[in-house]
Amino acid sequence: MLCAMMLAPAIVLAPAAGAHPGAAPWEADGKPGRQSCEACHFEAAPVKGSVALSLAGLPAKIEPGHVYELTLTLRHAGMKVAGFLVSAMGGTFAGGEGVEVEGAAARSTLARAKQADVAIWRFSWRAPEKTLREAAFFVSANAGNDDQSPFGDTIYMDVVTAK
Repeated sequence: MLCAMMLAPAIVLAPAAGAHPGAAPWEADGKPGRQSCEACHFEAAPVKGSVALSLAGLPAKIEPGHVYELTLTLRHAGMKVAGFLVSAMGGTFAGGEGVEVEGAAARSTLARAKQADVAIWRFSWRAPEKTLREAAFFVSANAGNDDQSPFGDTIYMDVVTAK
């Protein structure tokens, strides 16, 4: 009986992970005060600030209105599917292969989910027309086991800044 009571919350919450099998919800971007991937993939605490997750292509100094070609990489041994969601505090994204955008946010699509050990996505970001003191990118990625449940996945999160 005790075992059933302990599993009840997991059974009730498990459909939440399956509710978005194609991509993370836009509002789960991890910005302060908002949910992140760990809301649906809740088995373990997210890995924060790991070198396993990287966003490359940002310059030392951001030029207003300039377009930057970015590469997001996730490395995780044994990963069967992968996905990401990134949002910026300004500017706009443009999609690449397997990436869709909504203004200042970009996410992976189901078409590119089947990646193993290393997942790579390429997309671009146009800096705002006004000068920024600092640009912040909230990056979340899921190294999944492809069982369509909230269990056994590893969530990576980071905040990448550029001046």
